[in-house]
Amino acid sequence: MIGIVRPSAADLLTLGNALCGAAAIVLVATTDAATLSTEHLLQVVAVLLVCATVLDTVDGPVARRWGGSALGAPLDNLADCVTFGVAPAVALSVLVGRDGGGNPALVGGALVYTAGALLRLADFAAVRHEQADFTGLPSPLAATCAIVLGFLSPTAWVAAFALAALGLLMISSVRYPAQRGAALALSSAGWVVWLGGSLGLYPMPAPAIAGLVVVLLVVPIAHNVRLQTTALPAQVDP
Repeated sequence: MIGIVRPSAADLLTLGNALCGAAAIVLVATTDAATLSTEHLLQVVAVLLVCATVLDTVDGPVARRWGGSALGAPLDNLADCVTFGVAPAVALSVLVGRDGGGNPALVGGALVYTAGALLRLADFAAVRHEQADFTGLPSPLAATCAIVLGFLSPTAWVAAFALAALGLLMISSVRYPAQRGAALALSSAGWVVWLGGSLGLYPMPAPAIAGLVVVLLVVPIAHNVRLQTTALPAQVDP
């Protein structure tokens, strides 16, 4: 007999999300280069992140279909904090530091990233204002960008700057489309491509660069241009 609220099936999926993030942190912290190369360890972390994202995506529909519990919302937020707020910062900073001899800037970049992710997730939990689209870079996308960057073998300074930039983007006013329709199709295709690269089916640098450009430039620019265009008053012919 347990002394807490009995978790629902959806809660167990959410817990799986958190455990994927925790596993990534523990593996990065305890695995040395002699046991597993940086590239292979990065592939493992990437696969764990993909699994976590899938679990984070399906726990909501499962809760709506079969019912959730009082644990659902707070557990979901805590899981996202671990998987998308802490794990990517730890993974990228430790793995880059492993090959580059360490750099204090990596600690600063990782802290800015984590702070941005936690503030974003707390804001979403408290305000719940994001409906039609998202304000700021969603934390799963930020986590993806951080891990994808690792496949490009960045220097410590580049990784530190990228982590800090991602942290600031998560709390920025830049708007991103919600994951539905064309945005969902593009996102799903991106996850499939990224999973293939993470599993070593093909070299990762090319899809990594393409993914970063699409997520950080093409999608937000196109979405914000569309928002501005639809907000303009219709012209009336004289």
